[in-house]
Amino acid sequence: MNIQTNNMIRCKNCGRLIPSESSSCRYCGEELTNTSESKVSVSERNSTAKKRKKTAKFIVLGIFALFTIISVINTTDFKFSKLVKTEQTEAEKTEHSSITVREIDNPVVRNAPNKMRVKIIRITLTDNCTIVVCTVDNTQGAYSYIAIDPETYITLNESDMAVEKMIATDGISVSPQKTAIPKGKVVYFSLVFPPIDRDTRVLDLEESGENGWKFYGIQLK
Repeated sequence: MNIQTNNMIRCKNCGRLIPSESSSCRYCGEELTNTSESKVSVSERNSTAKKRKKTAKFIVLGIFALFTIISVINTTDFKFSKLVKTEQTEAEKTEHSSITVREIDNPVVRNAPNKMRVKIIRITLTDNCTIVVCTVDNTQGAYSYIAIDPETYITLNESDMAVEKMIATDGISVSPQKTAIPKGKVVYFSLVFPPIDRDTRVLDLEESGENGWKFYGIQLK
C-alpha cells in the first residue's frame, strides 16, 4: 500500500517519497492511488447512498399514506352511498305501501247497448284514481280512428247523485282530436276518473251523445 507522510507518500513499489497529489511515481512509474481522494470519494458515495435511502423511505411512506387516504375515502363513499340507497328504498317502500290498489279483471257488464266492438277488460281502483282499461276490436277493419267525448263520466251504485267526470285518457284522443287505429288490430286504451269509495258495488260508464259508448251495471263486487 502507499504510505502517506505529511504531503508526501511513499511509493509502494520503489519506496521513494513523492508528492501525495501524484498519480504515478516519478521514479519507477508505478500508478498511485490518492488516499485522501479515495476517502473523500467513499464518503461522498456513502452520503449519497444515505440520502437515496432516506428519499426512498419518504416515498414509500407517502405512497402508503396516499393509499390509506384513498381507502378511507372509498370506504366513506361506499357507506354513504349504501345509506342513501337504503333510505331511498325505505322511502319507496313506505310510499308504495301507502297506496292501496284493487283490480277487477274482465268485470261483468249487465248491459252495453252502444259498445259496438269496445270491451272493458279491467278496472283498477287506487287511492288516487279509477282507471277503466278497454279494447276496441278492429280486426274487421270497421274503424279508421277512435275518440272519446270529454264529458264522459261514471255513476256509482246507479245513483244520479254520485257522478265522476273523466279526467284523463291514455291511448285514445279526446274529441275533437282523433286517434288513428290500424285495420286488423285490437287497440288498448284507458279512461281515468277520480277515486271512488271502496264500498262501491257497481258502476255505469257513459259517453255523452246518443251514439256514445254506454256500459251499465259494471260489477265491482
